[in-house]
Amino acid sequence: MGKDYYKILGLSRCATPIEIRTAYLKLAREWHPDLTEDKVIAKEKFQDISEAFEILSHPTRKKIFDELRGRYKAIYQKIDSILSTKGFYSKLYDHQKEAIYLMYSAANLGFSADLGIYRYS
Repeated sequence: MGKDYYKILGLSRCATPIEIRTAYLKLAREWHPDLTEDKVIAKEKFQDISEAFEILSHPTRKKIFDELRGRYKAIYQKIDSILSTKGFYSKLYDHQKEAIYLMYSAANLGFSADLGIYRYS
């Protein structure tokens, strides 16, 4: 099972975007490696806090995370590794990557999803 990003930020599952940002800023200041004496622990905590904010602050990623309950990062890593080995991952735009993640996640949850064909030069 993956990390609970809400727990990392000290939030409930119904947190608003403002609460997410406020919690992130508070914890980021508290655990920033340059401002803490124990740099090894601070670096690890800071990375977890940043990762949690990155997921929970983005509406699509947050929705997928809420539905998959912690398996989110593993799915992203699996898709990234598959696409990067095919050699065309770097040619995709962010919205196309999000569509692929959403389609894969929907399939894992038992939903059907359509992904349009994208052409790029």
